[in-house]
Amino acid sequence: MNNKLLRHSSPPFLLSILAGTMLLSGCASLPPSASNNYKLSENLTDQMPKTELYQSIPKEKLNTTTRQLVAEGIKFLDEKDYKKASDIFNLAVKTEITNSYLHFLNGVAYQLRAITGESGLIPLAEQGYEMAIRFDSSNWLARYYGGLLDLHQGHYSAAQDKFAEATLYAPEQAELLYDLALASYYNHDPVT
Repeated sequence: MNNKLLRHSSPPFLLSILAGTMLLSGCASLPPSASNNYKLSENLTDQMPKTELYQSIPKEKLNTTTRQLVAEGIKFLDEKDYKKASDIFNLAVKTEITNSYLHFLNGVAYQLRAITGESGLIPLAEQGYEMAIRFDSSNWLARYYGGLLDLHQGHYSAAQDKFAEATLYAPEQAELLYDLALASYYNHDPVT
């Protein structure tokens, strides 16, 4: 793992996004690596910070099956059980196939599983983000997390593109500009 890029190893930004996503949809960040082989320590799950997102969900908002599923998935994210979270988000997607934020959360769950040892799930994380953008082209979160995934894999040009697109939809998010600069630096493109 490239220690220069380790700043994304704790996902406080992810946690705030997931809580906001719950409300926005109506219902980690990554530790980037310069290598494309996506091999990480198997004990990375232990390094992820403890979260309590589930506690922040207003219980009166859990008035549909989909919202209840999302809340349960977030509870599993809090417990660092990314497999169960992924299974629940997959069920939620089946209840509202065109909900962009459900696809986004599903992508996040796959991404967390991938960075904690199941690297074969990277394509499913990518697909989750692509579907999220397909159903809501203004979903800057899907673009941002897709960029983090590209950055982690050493696909710096693709990461630049996704961060730049996300910035168009959420220019007030300083984190996007920082990560765009980081991807540009590693892509040897300081002009961007």
